[in-house]
Amino acid sequence: YANEIDQTLFGEGSGLTEVIFFHKPSKTVMFTDSVQRHESTGLYGMLLKLDGMGGDKGSTPGEWRFLLWATGTLQRARETVDHILNDWAPDRMIVAHGKCAESDAVPIIEQCLSWIPRKKSTESVTC
Repeated sequence: YANEIDQTLFGEGSGLTEVIFFHKPSKTVMFTDSVQRHESTGLYGMLLKLDGMGGDKGSTPGEWRFLLWATGTLQRARETVDHILNDWAPDRMIVAHGKCAESDAVPIIEQCLSWIPRKKSTESVTC
């Protein structure tokens, strides 16, 4: 299946590792737990929204965010996200928890995973 499906690891080294798949012919990325976009109605929906996982914006569960920070693996996670956005550049997104995206997946993924800090530049600026 290597000609049609690519894969990468998210959260490696944090204690919670997810395999993210990319179907090349359809340009579809598949997340299981690292990206969640639940309905934000009712009490349960309100609680999910407080954790950032409710509504179209979506996010990563709080325990994942904490573990990536606590284990020092945020930079590795950012590298994975950048690989997904820049190298795969998916059109569609399938998520196991919540609303999928039939188009424009890149900005949705960027927003869902915007909590992961970008690498700080080590270049010095000379005036």
